Amino acid sequence: MKSLLKAGASLAAAACVCAGSPALADEGHINALDHAPIGVMGDHRHGEGEWMVSLRYMRMDMDGNRDGETDLSDQDVLDQGWMVTPTEMTMEMWMLGAMYAPSDDLTLMAMLPYVIQEMDHLTGMGGTFT
Repeated sequence: MKSLLKAGASLAAAACVCAGSPALADEGHINALDHAPIGVMGDHRHGEGEWMVSLRYMRMDMDGNRDGETDLSDQDVLDQGWMVTPTEMTMEMWMLGAMYAPSDDLTLMAMLPYVIQEMDHLTGMGGTFT
């Protein structure tokens, strides 16, 4: 299936909150700007007692079919013997993440996704379903 990421469909910006001990603040370890952008996973360790919380949103729209580099129509797919062909798919994802450092040498990370997917299909008999 041909993947088309539509302009502005992916938003990888989120709320980022970091907190820690006053000693770490004096050393400059608390500033979220010291880390890579939120979409970059595993780029850093946090200082002892530091937290980071994130919420990310992504949307992806896909339509069309391909065989290698060749675009295929829905009828082309059905003519190859398939009973059903996908026509369009939308996926939205919210990702809640948290990082905590119990020590300067260890940072723990957890992520919880919430995904909504919808795919439209066409059957060889001319019916449609989602």
